[in-house]
Amino acid sequence: MEYAVNIILLFFAYSLLGWCIEVILKYIQFHRFINRGFLTGPVCPIYGSGAVLITIVVGGLGRLESGIGTTFALSFLICGALEFMTSYNMEKRFHARWWDYSQKPMNLHGRVWIGNLVLFGLGGVAIIHIINRSFTGFWILFLFPQN
Repeated sequence: MEYAVNIILLFFAYSLLGWCIEVILKYIQFHRFINRGFLTGPVCPIYGSGAVLITIVVGGLGRLESGIGTTFALSFLICGALEFMTSYNMEKRFHARWWDYSQKPMNLHGRVWIGNLVLFGLGGVAIIHIINRSFTGFWILFLFPQN
């Protein structure tokens, strides 16, 4: 039960955090607020989904290998596949592209780009080896206080 609660909380926390980062970066770029989500409210579910997938996959490999290199590689691949599939599915469903990396070098059909993949790898390392440990410790104390 505690694991499921942590996964759900991680999803929403990273969805909010991803939305905040996207909005801040676009504010710096265009000097005005741009809602980077496609939902109502401050969430980008792709960030929450990526963080949860990384947490589950790398957490499942914890006994085998949980090194930084493995975490980076898995995050790079998992988030790249998630971004590609999300872009494809959203384009087919909504007949619009939310992002397009066609003008950037080393892109795959404009859906993923090597620069973001490296950032996803680094983000995965930060998520697994730093942030999740702080989040889960905080939530356990907040949601399940000891008497």
